[in-house]
Amino acid sequence: MSTFEKKSVNFSGVDKGKQKALAIDLDLGRGIFFDKQFVLKPEFLQKPCDKLYQGEHGERIVFTRDGLGSKLTGYGALGDTSCGAIDIIVGPHSVTMAELQAKQPTDPDELGNREDEQMYAYASVERDAARIYLSQKTDIDQNFNLAAGQQGNSIGKSAIVMKADDLRFISRQGIKFVTAIPESHEKNSQGGPRDNPYGIDFIAGNDDKDLQPLVKGESLKKCLSKMLKQIQDLNGIVSGFVTYQLQFNAAVMQHTHRSPFYAEPTWWDFETLWPVGTQTIMNLTTKTQASLVLQRQNLIGLRHNYLSQAGPHYINSPYNNTN
Repeated sequence: MSTFEKKSVNFSGVDKGKQKALAIDLDLGRGIFFDKQFVLKPEFLQKPCDKLYQGEHGERIVFTRDGLGSKLTGYGALGDTSCGAIDIIVGPHSVTMAELQAKQPTDPDELGNREDEQMYAYASVERDAARIYLSQKTDIDQNFNLAAGQQGNSIGKSAIVMKADDLRFISRQGIKFVTAIPESHEKNSQGGPRDNPYGIDFIAGNDDKDLQPLVKGESLKKCLSKMLKQIQDLNGIVSGFVTYQLQFNAAVMQHTHRSPFYAEPTWWDFETLWPVGTQTIMNLTTKTQASLVLQRQNLIGLRHNYLSQAGPHYINSPYNNTN
């Protein structure tokens, strides 16, 4: 569960006198009932090509060329063509003004002759509260410090990224995640041929050291069904063995030998063989055979519960699929 360090109403970094006035005078911009609000936000440092649309609370849309930070970043800084970008941001540098003060740009070429107390900042991959970035050509994984995963890093290609504390995708009907369509014979945005079909990586914690393939439900179901069949067959083999063993044990218990006196049959061994044999027959009948019957019932229940669509714990999702 996330922790929250910022207050709901946060004016840290603002002059103490102005903080006191804000606390006692709603007309100075407390913003209650959606009234005008005093907002702590840095002024956006624009690049020469930027076309900026900006709201009063730090939200902005920038039509620009590729580059997520200063004028030295991205393909826009290299002078590449065909690298148009749209950057949508809310909560720029979602930190206190004191933290932002320590990170102010010092290059006169960037700041110009500004002598006011306004804070200035470029967009920040790490600190902006929420962001949607679209670029015709970019190194998206490197720019956002993403693990390569099995799909590798995207270099110099079109990309869209969304970043926020939490993301939710809501559809009134279905959602599909579709990678390259082989039949379309499309080229990528840079005119190059595509490689083999790409997959989908789910990487928790941006850590790809132990990525493993997803299991395909129907294939797993078929494998488990065959394993259950083998176990059931083994149960029958053992059950047959117990039956044969009982017959053999009974024959051994009742066997006799010929006496040297007139070749008369001897008596059964009531002292050792009969007690042990009788107990063995009882154990095989009441324990081993009973356990085999119970296991067969459990295997039937297991198959129904997990491998049947009617089962309460059917292993396949009724809604979600993968290849």
